[in-house]
Amino acid sequence: MLTKKHQQACKAWVTQFKSMTAEDWQHVVWSDECYVYIGDKKGTVWVTWSVDEVFHDDYVVPTFKQSPI
Repeated sequence: MLTKKHQQACKAWVTQFKSMTAEDWQHVVWSDECYVYIGDKKGTVWVTWSVDEVFHDDYVVPTFKQSPI
């Protein structure tokens, strides 16, 4: 459920972009905290381990909040 703060932020966002046309929106890339690599050979990284294996920091692929890409 959205808090009052979230509702206000959504309304502000809609107000800011309400004049955009369908053509304008065709130039928007939507993501949910994912990276978009264009012209690069990046791919999905799968990390697996057995049930009895202990979690280890070496198994984690670091992520970043912002990307220069």
